[in-house]
Amino acid sequence: MQEVFEPDCTNLDDSGASCADGTAESHCGGDGHLCCCGETPSPTYSCEPADACGATPSCDCVTCPADKPCTSTGTDRTFTCESLPPA
Repeated sequence: MQEVFEPDCTNLDDSGASCADGTAESHCGGDGHLCCCGETPSPTYSCEPADACGATPSCDCVTCPADKPCTSTGTDRTFTCESLPPA
């Protein structure tokens, strides 16, 4: 199981302002407003017992944090816990 983490970001309210050292300009939120973001943390990887999954592992038997829904990455039986982008 892979858990993905978002970088720390701060809104860039003044369109003429620049980001502080160690951050980069990006687009945040559902409306894509300008923000300054730090470095993206590395994801963590862990193995979960497949006992609850039966013969076919799926997101139904993987435990993710409440704010990070599970998604399947395909046929390699790897699952990702990742925050959904804002609507």
